[in-house]
Amino acid sequence: MAATNNYIPEKIYKSLLKYSPRVCVDLVIVNGKRFLLGKRIIPPAKNLWLFIGGRVLKGETKEQAVKRKFREELGVKSDRLSFKLIGVEDLFLMHDKRFYHDLIIVFLVKTKEEEFKHFDKRQHSQLAWFDKINTNWHPHVKKMLKTAGFK
Repeated sequence: MAATNNYIPEKIYKSLLKYSPRVCVDLVIVNGKRFLLGKRIIPPAKNLWLFIGGRVLKGETKEQAVKRKFREELGVKSDRLSFKLIGVEDLFLMHDKRFYHDLIIVFLVKTKEEEFKHFDKRQHSQLAWFDKINTNWHPHVKKMLKTAGFK
């Protein structure tokens, strides 16, 4: 079933966050021996280097969510993406005295794209390719990169 415009109005969304986790997809995007991260500009993960991703919409499969997030956040059509499930993680964050719980379905996504000139600047201040894991990154990022074979 394809998702329709299932974005939750802001007031309702904030209320729901008090009582339930968000179901999200994260994309470990790989090109050869490099992986892509985005520096987030919105809370609760502001200024953190994280994977491209976001919540799964009602009526949307996890696979459809992967394609949508790739298209929306990177500005690239995603009909022929190669991806596979590599993990499911609970992610807990605190921001402004609010507790966030995300259930994240993590996919390894292979791409031949080098540049993403039209990435969503409402989500990320910048994108960058890396070939090594930085010890200062969030534990979730480090764990999933290790699962994907990076050191």
